[in-house]
This record gives sequence, structure tokens and C-alpha cells, in this order.
Amino acid sequence: MEELDERTVSRVSFAFRYSGPAIDAGLMDVRDLAPALLALGDLCEQANYQVNTGGVAVKVQIRAFAPGSFFVDFWLNVGVLLTLANTFGINPINTAKDVFDLVKSAIETAKFIKGRVDATQLENGHTRLTIDHKHTFDVADRVYDLISKRAVQDDIKQIVSPLRHEGIEELNILENGEVVEVVEADDVQFIDNLHRALPTAEPEVVETTSTIEKSFKVISLSSDPRHRWRLTDGTNTITVKVDDHHLHEAAQEGHLGIEPGFIVKVRIRSETTFVDGEPKTENHLLKILEVKPPEPRDDGTNRLL
Repeated sequence: MEELDERTVSRVSFAFRYSGPAIDAGLMDVRDLAPALLALGDLCEQANYQVNTGGVAVKVQIRAFAPGSFFVDFWLNVGVLLTLANTFGINPINTAKDVFDLVKSAIETAKFIKGRVDATQLENGHTRLTIDHKHTFDVADRVYDLISKRAVQDDIKQIVSPLRHEGIEELNILENGEVVEVVEADDVQFIDNLHRALPTAEPEVVETTSTIEKSFKVISLSSDPRHRWRLTDGTNTITVKVDDHHLHEAAQEGHLGIEPGFIVKVRIRSETTFVDGEPKTENHLLKILEVKPPEPRDDGTNRLL
């Protein structure tokens, strides 16, 4: 593994252990594991943004796979100038441990939400959750804010998705070799229901059209995730929201390799939502499949005689 400079990186070691008779030999279907690992990386990024407001990078690295139950060991690295913070006696940036604790708390909270939730913000930095008007417990505001996001709910569902398969019974989350959280197969049904159980200000998706793959000419791009890209098929112009943060990073660094005028084949999903009672359609660019630079124009200077 790449050596890390402790002066500039805060890191914490943790592990995910899936267990059950189906994986006693230490084997697991990659189609089950890969989406869970990707979702974990995204959840850590979301948690880091929650505690560090997007100003500090986070990276999740796989360290090893261990036999027996399926065991994946990780480093969670948060880029932070620790030397500077220690020198001046300040701590302006939350550490990798803070990010991991938020991830763990989000998963813990998700499995306890076993009914419709009413949320009341308290004055002590916590939110009180009342489930089905019966059971009440308090969570930190940042935990509630994180778990209320649809993308985070989807990530947690993907992380526990291997437990839907017969013979995979438990997910243990370990920190420094100690189990700090357990998700059982029976918890998955409640995690799947999070988007219906939790109140949210996000618009309700009322229709998701079939995903299409199509070629477009690029009109305009942006490295800012708040702005849309504009594409045209020669007849119609559409705007697309780019969900892949790696594309924004590549654009910011000048490594995207796409400019206005290029032809791109892309995979796009369209979602229709109700906003203020009116339907609104938004296009999401899921993946760039092919990129072709524009054909050189013939200006008449290179004609063959």
C-alpha cells in the first residue's frame, strides 16, 4: 500500500465482515460485493462532506481480504494539515475518526428506524426521532441530516444488500479489531424502507423513464456540480446533471479530454419529479461510453487534383 504522510493525512482502520454458511469458505460473488464497496466509498464521501463541508478530500482504500467469513479491511484517509493544526493549537478540520463515526452512526440509526418517523429538532444539537408515535430516541443533527439524504439511504441499502442472499446472515463493522456495529439479515427490510419512513424535503420521484444510450454533440461543459452540461442530438438540446464527482474533478484538473464540439456517446437516465405541484424532468448523465473529437473541416485548401 502507498505510504502515507502522517503530517498531511488523518486515517482510521476499520473492517467489514460478512458472515454466514454461504461464505464460510471465504468466497463471495463479486456482483454482490462490488456494489457494496462502491456504496461504502460514496457513503464515506457523503459523511466527510457533512463534517468537513467539502473542503477536505477523503479516500477509502482496501487493505486486505481475510479467509473464513468474508472480511474486507480498509483505510479511511482524510487529507488534513495536522502539523499546522497542532502547531497553532487549532483543529479546523474533522479527522478520519470523526468521518468513520458518522458513517457508523448512520448505519446504526438506519437499522433502528422500523416505522414512520416524526422528527423534532432539539436545542442541544440533536434531533428527536419518534417512530410510529411510540418509540423515541435522539440522534445528533449531523447524523439525521446525513441519513435523510436519498443518496445516503441508497448507499446504506447497497452496503447491506449481500444480506438479502440466503446464507449470508450478518455484517459486522470492526474498528481496531473490535466489533462496533452489527447489521443482521432481519434489519434489511427496515433499511429498504428508509425512503418511506423518513420525512424529506427532496422532491418525490414520480416516474423514472428507461435509461438510454445515445450520441450527442457537446455544447457546453462545467466543472461545477451545480451547473448542467448541455448536449444536442442535432434536433433537440438537453441539459444533463452529472452525478459522477470524478468527472467534475477531471474537469477541474483539465484532464477530462472533452471539449465543446466533441461527440460523446452517453448513458442517461431521466427522472420526473413534482416541484411545487408541477412535473419537472431532470436528465442524469450516468456514464460516458465513447468520446470522438470533431471531424476536421474541409476549407478547400487541401483538395486533391
